[in-house]
Amino acid sequence: TGPAFSAYANANTTLTAATFTKILFQVEEYDTNNNFASSTFTPTVAGYYKVTVYWEGNTFTTSYSYAAIYKNGSSWKRAGFTSSATGSGTTAAIVTADIYLNGSTDYIEAYGLNGTGTAATAGQATCYFQAVMVRSA
Repeated sequence: TGPAFSAYANANTTLTAATFTKILFQVEEYDTNNNFASSTFTPTVAGYYKVTVYWEGNTFTTSYSYAAIYKNGSSWKRAGFTSSATGSGTTAAIVTADIYLNGSTDYIEAYGLNGTGTAATAGQATCYFQAVMVRSA
C-alpha cells in the first residue's frame, strides 16, 4: 500500500564517455503517491524500497557498461559488465536493490555509464526506472 512508480524514457539520454550520467525519464506509467518528478523519486513514506534501473545503448564500442542508483546525489548501488572484447551493436545494464528511504529528505535517481559514451536508448522496454515500497520503516 506504499508509494510506487514506474517511468521510462521517450527520448535518448547521451551518456558521457566513462562518466556516470543521469538518465532522464519523460513518461510516467504510474506514480501512486505523486513522488516522482524531474527524473527523481522522493517518497514521503519512510520504508524499504525495491528499486530497478535498466538501460540499453544503441552502440557498443566499449568493454564496460553500468547502471547505477544514486541516493541523495551519490552512487549507492551499481551493476554492470566488463568484457575483453569490443564491437558494435547494443549494450545494456541493469541494477536492482533494496534501499531504505527516510520519507522526508532521501531521494533516488538513475544513472548510466558506457566506457566510450553512447545514447541510452529511449523506450518503454529499453530504458526504465521503477521503485516500490516493500516494507515500512
